[in-house]
Amino acid sequence: MIEYYRVNPTLFDRFLRFCIANHSKLISVSKVYEYLKSLRLKCSKSTLIKYLEFSKEVFFLLPVEIFFLLNKGEKALPKKLYIVDNGLVSYPRLKAGAS
Repeated sequence: MIEYYRVNPTLFDRFLRFCIANHSKLISVSKVYEYLKSLRLKCSKSTLIKYLEFSKEVFFLLPVEIFFLLNKGEKALPKKLYIVDNGLVSYPRLKAGAS
C-alpha cells in the first residue's frame, strides 16, 4: 500500500495506529491532525483525507457517517471508523503508543 500510493511511511503508520486505537469511536480529520501534530509530524488535512480514502480502497477501514434526515453539512461531521479485520484491533504491535 505504501509503495502503490507513494505515502510517507512514518506518517501513514501513525495515522493507521490512531485509527486502530480509536476504532468504533467518532473521529474527525481534525482530531487525527491534532494527534499527529502533537507527535511533531507535519502533514496537511488534505493528506489525511487521502490516507482515509486509501484505507477505504484496500478495505482496511470502514468509515460510517452519522445519519441525518436532512443532508446539510453531513460530510463535515465526524465519522465512526471500523476496522474491517477485527483481529487487528487486539494485535499489540498496532496500538497507538507501540513502536
